[in-house]
Amino acid sequence: MNNKFFCIANWKMYLNEKDINEYIINIKKFNDFKHINVVFCPPNTTLNKFNDIIDIGDISYGAQNISKYIKGGYTGEISLKMIN
Repeated sequence: MNNKFFCIANWKMYLNEKDINEYIINIKKFNDFKHINVVFCPPNTTLNKFNDIIDIGDISYGAQNISKYIKGGYTGEISLKMIN
């Protein structure tokens, strides 16, 4: 049985594309990820950058917020289709 804990970090409006690389480098220094499942949820505007630099198999990522709508005139919303 896998008894690993989950740590899910929602970054809110912190960290932009420039900050992500430094943040990940520092996280790797302090955690071996053997006993914990780490999931980062960076701002939707940085998901592509995060995907490009993440190279740790033990770190996953997700979106912070997904609209219930697939498409439409919903200002400021992000649909699941838009982040796939």
